[in-house]
Amino acid sequence: MGPLRAAFFDVGNTLSHVNYPLIASTLRDAGVDVAADRVRTAEIRSRIRMDEFLSGQRSISISMEGAPMFRAFCRLVLEDIGPDALARGETVIDALEAYNRAGNLWDLAEPSVPRVAARLRERGLRLGVISNADGRVAQLLERQGVASLFDAIVDSGQVHVEKPNPAIFLHAAALLGVDASESVHVGDFYSIDLVGSRRAGMQGILLDPLGAWSHVECRKARDLDDAAKIILGP
Repeated sequence: MGPLRAAFFDVGNTLSHVNYPLIASTLRDAGVDVAADRVRTAEIRSRIRMDEFLSGQRSISISMEGAPMFRAFCRLVLEDIGPDALARGETVIDALEAYNRAGNLWDLAEPSVPRVAARLRERGLRLGVISNADGRVAQLLERQGVASLFDAIVDSGQVHVEKPNPAIFLHAAALLGVDASESVHVGDFYSIDLVGSRRAGMQGILLDPLGAWSHVECRKARDLDDAAKIILGP
């Protein structure tokens, strides 16, 4: 990876995760006994199926914050969990959608964020966030105590442009006073994070905790610590 001056991060399932215990609890309330780890596996695998759909979208909003997209993704997760979960889909999705509207379903803090941010800053990198969201990402990161670790937080709900549009990546780079070619972006969706960052001239790293993205060509990392190793090099 070439010389870098800045590292940017997605938020959902990058700096913060889907609240798997909450989904498991909601399913149990609906009569489906499932462990949070099983929900996590289903959600990660569902990203690939969702990505196949997202890759064909060119003229509509693709933010997971939109109700149709949110519900479609939840259905994929429930389908992966099994027929009992899918059969109770509307009740469960209604509850999850209400939780997301009131706060953020992606509110499970990633514990490695402070450690990874410190490692990157020690090497002189500036840090930023680029998220497709609803305008509340900064508040989420503040609640988790990590907002101050980033020099810029770019939320599509505030700047009115979404990944994979190169404009949001270029805007973020400009805020940090760096060129896109001097930057890397880390995220969890190939068609949103990797395709978008490449179009903007950034390097990209795809988070692939299960090794499930073997069909796409890009740099991949198991987690943020692994991504930091790739960014910092030998």
